[in-house]
Amino acid sequence: MPTEPSGYKFEYLLFNIFEKLNDMAALEVEREEEFAPVKNKEGEDSPETAKELILNLHKKWLTNAGFDKTTVEKNQIEVSPLASYYGDNLSGKNINEI
Repeated sequence: MPTEPSGYKFEYLLFNIFEKLNDMAALEVEREEEFAPVKNKEGEDSPETAKELILNLHKKWLTNAGFDKTTVEKNQIEVSPLASYYGDNLSGKNINEI
């Protein structure tokens, strides 16, 4: 591990481009359904927390589509974007198809 800074972090935030836009629109969405940041190796905003958010969203989709809640809760099931875009068209599918 370095004892001194050994790199630079360059970032440009979305807000930095607002002044350059002619038109802009914003959407209000549920954070848990649309945003799973990965900023850290461990802990908050890590790959593990992003994975957890996605799996929880997919559990919600599957439960809403009528899949057995016990099966959904005790398994880590990721819904393929080829099977459903936003939890739609899941009803009646075999759990192995998603």
